[in-house]
Amino acid sequence: MKRYLDLYGVQGEGRTKQICYIIERTDSEIAELEKKRAHIDETLAELRKINAASRKQLAEREQMDKG
Repeated sequence: MKRYLDLYGVQGEGRTKQICYIIERTDSEIAELEKKRAHIDETLAELRKINAASRKQLAEREQMDKG
């Protein structure tokens, strides 16, 4: 963040070229982070399914052991 803010200068005198650079770079970084978040969300969903299935199997086995 600081590197982007530094481009504006002390008085906010950033030039058009600098602003365009900031937009380009932040668009790229936003897209990359969104991809990573989507991957994390997919992984979490899969892990939750595995966790739920494992808990169900364990509960069923515990019931069988009691019965």
